[in-house]
Amino acid sequence: LDLSRPPDPQEIRSLATDSYPAVAHKISEALMAAYVPGARGRPGISGNPAFSTWLDFYRGCELLARPCSAETISLVRRHFFREQATRKIFFLETGVVRPEALESLPESELAAMAEHPQIRARLEEAALPPGSALPSGTLGEIAGEKLSAEFLSNPSFLAAFFSTLSDRDYTPLVLKNLREILESQPGKWREYQNLAIAIAVVNDSPLPEFWPHIQVTPSLVPKEIPSVSTQFSRWVAANESSKLDHDLRKLPPDQLKFVIDAFVSESEIDWARKNVRHPRSRFDRAFSEVAYQPDRIKNKRFFWKASPYTLENIRRTGGICVDQAYYAMIAGKAHGLPTLFFTGQGKDGGHAWFGYLKREDKWELDVGRYAQQNYAVGQALDPQSWQPISDHQLQLLAAHFRDKPEFAASMNDLAMAAIFEKNGDPVRADAALASAVQTCPKNPDAWEQRGEFLARTNAPMEQQRQFHDEATRRLGSSPDLKVRHQTALANLHRESGDQSSANKVERAIITQNRRDRTDLSVGIAAQKVNAAIASGDLDAAASEFHRQLHSIGENAGGDFVKQVGVPFLEALMKNGQNTRARRAIDTMRQQLAPDHGSLLDMALRELELSTKNRTKVP
Repeated sequence: LDLSRPPDPQEIRSLATDSYPAVAHKISEALMAAYVPGARGRPGISGNPAFSTWLDFYRGCELLARPCSAETISLVRRHFFREQATRKIFFLETGVVRPEALESLPESELAAMAEHPQIRARLEEAALPPGSALPSGTLGEIAGEKLSAEFLSNPSFLAAFFSTLSDRDYTPLVLKNLREILESQPGKWREYQNLAIAIAVVNDSPLPEFWPHIQVTPSLVPKEIPSVSTQFSRWVAANESSKLDHDLRKLPPDQLKFVIDAFVSESEIDWARKNVRHPRSRFDRAFSEVAYQPDRIKNKRFFWKASPYTLENIRRTGGICVDQAYYAMIAGKAHGLPTLFFTGQGKDGGHAWFGYLKREDKWELDVGRYAQQNYAVGQALDPQSWQPISDHQLQLLAAHFRDKPEFAASMNDLAMAAIFEKNGDPVRADAALASAVQTCPKNPDAWEQRGEFLARTNAPMEQQRQFHDEATRRLGSSPDLKVRHQTALANLHRESGDQSSANKVERAIITQNRRDRTDLSVGIAAQKVNAAIASGDLDAAASEFHRQLHSIGENAGGDFVKQVGVPFLEALMKNGQNTRARRAIDTMRQQLAPDHGSLLDMALRELELSTKNRTKVP
C-alpha cells in the first residue's frame, strides 16, 4: 500500500472485497513498516495527513471486525467491581463514581462473567437504555451495509468519530444509533454527521436515576427520551428553521453532546425558545430570571417536592441555586447552546451554578458562582459517560493546543502505540508513546498512556520515577495533571520503601494547592487520615486530622468537612468515642468559622446532633 497518499475510491473497493480482519491486518502491517516517530515539537510520519487517513481507515476496519462479545467484556469491566474488605461483587449504576473501597476485577474473570446469564440480565436491565439487549455477532454486522460504507469511504466522519469515541462508550449501541440515524435521514447525514455522532455516544447508556440533580423528586421532572432518529430530526429541523442561536453544523461532537442532552419534553424546549430570550453573549442573565428564595434554605427546604418541575413553574415560583442552574442549563440547550450544571463546595458549603459556550472558542463556566466562597472546583456530568467532569477539565479540553497539527500527530502516535503493543512489539510501542509526549508535551493523554504503559510492562522503578518527575515539571501549569503525576510519584516511592520521599511529595501537593485548588489538597489530606483509620490507629488519625484542619481547613470549608471530617468522626463514633467526636466538631467550627445559617453551619449542627444521639454520621 502507498501510504504517501490517501486511499482512492478504487483502492477502497479493492480492499473491501476482503474481510474486515484481513483488511485491518494488511493496513496495520503497512502502517508499522512506514512508522517513524517524531521529536520534540516536530511530528514524525504521524503528522502526515495521508498517513493519518490510512490510520483512521485501519481503525474503522479493526472496529468493524471486533466481536460484540469483546464489547460485553468491557461493559462488565465498567460496571462490576469487588469490595476489598468483603470480596463481594458490586454493580455500579450509571453515573455512580467508583468508591475507593471497590477494586477492578481481574481480566481472568471478566470473560466468564460476560457469558453468565445473571450478569447479562443485570447489564441489560441497568447498564443499557430501556429495551436494549446485548447483541451477538460482529460490530460490522451491527453497523450494516450503509454505515460500514461510511467507515470505508468518509475520512471526515472517521476522524470525528474516533476523536469522540471513548473507552466508556458501549460501541455496539453507538453503531446501532448511528445506523438508525443514517437510514432514517440519509439526505442530512453528511451535513450533520457531527450531530449524529454526539447523539449516538450520549444515547448508549441509560440516564442516571438522579438526573438532572438530586434535589428534585424524579417523578416531577418532565423527562422524555425519544428515539435517536427523532432526536436527530428535531435538532436538524430546529437548526434549519432558525430557532437556534447558532449553526449546529459548526460545532464538533464533543461540544454538541452538551446541547443534545436536554432530555425533557418537547413542550419544555418550545417554552424555553419562546420565553427565555437573551443574546448568546449575555445568556448568563437566564440564571437570574429565577428569583432566589432564601427562606427555603433557612427552613431547610432543599428539595423541590410540590408542583411539576417545569421551566415555567420554576420561573413563576422562584427557587434556590440548583433550580436557577437547571433552568438556565435547559433553556440554553433549547437555543442550541452547549451548557452544563455545576455543583461545588465552598467556604460555607455547597452551591450550584451553570456554564455555557459563550463563543466557539470560549466557555463561561462561573455563571452564578460566588467568588468570595472559594469554590475551588465545579463538578458537572459528562453526558457521554455520566461521570463527573470538572470546569478545569473542560477548559483543558477546549485549550487551543488541541487545534494544532502537533496534537493530532501526538494522538496518532498513541494509536500506533496500541497497534505495536497488540502485535507484540513493546519496544516500538514505547517509542511511539515517547513520540506522542515529545511531539505535543501539552497532550495529557500522551503522558497518562505512557505512564500506564511503563507500569503495565514493569519498567524499572527509576525509569518510572524519572518519567513522572518530568511530567510534573512539564505539566506544572495544570494543577490537576501535575497532581496526577505527583501522586503516581508518591506511590512509587512508597512501593520502593521510601516513605519519607512519598510524604515529601504529598506535603508538596497540599502546600501547592492550599489556596486556589483546595479540592486537590483535601484529596491528599483525606487519603492520609483514612490510611491512619484503616490501620486502626485513631490517635494518628486525630493528629493528621488536626494538622490538616489548621493547614487547609479555612479555605477548603465544605470539602474538608465532607471528605476529611466525616470519615474521621464516623471512625471515632464507631469506637464509642462520641465525646472526642464532639470536640473535633467544635474545633472544626472554630477553625472554619461558618456564617450563621449557612449550609456549612447547618451541616456542622447535624454532625453535632448525630454525636449526641450516638447514631452514624449522615
